[in-house]
Amino acid sequence: MTADERLSQLEPLLSSALRALDQHTNQLNLLTTAVSEQGSNIIFVLREQEAAKSRLDGVD
Repeated sequence: MTADERLSQLEPLLSSALRALDQHTNQLNLLTTAVSEQGSNIIFVLREQEAAKSRLDGVD
């Protein structure tokens, strides 16, 4: 088998592997964004809860 024939066999495999890697990278970016947004939402809720508790403590 010549070098060109080996390369012709490897190119589709490499292309497929890189396509899968690109898809996984995309999914990871989407998950990272979603987790970041969830974290921001949780922080917001905790701050609001703390503010409400402070207001209730001040009423006493």
